Amino acid sequence: MYFAIRRSENGQYWWRAVGDNNEIMAASELMTSKQSCEHSIAVIQAEAAAAPLYDQSEDRGSGHRRAA
Repeated sequence: MYFAIRRSENGQYWWRAVGDNNEIMAASELMTSKQSCEHSIAVIQAEAAAAPLYDQSEDRGSGHRRAA
């Protein structure tokens, strides 16, 4: 997986997380600076392994359930 920083036609920045098969796995919102874009990638890289998973596939709005 890798992150690719892109620039929109209006000069804003955004990133894509791209899988080993070259499929887009995630994309950010537009950001006004490249530094903000780089910072958001760094936060994801640092925090992703410890992030909890909430399985809401059966949730009907009754709150979050933490996956086992």
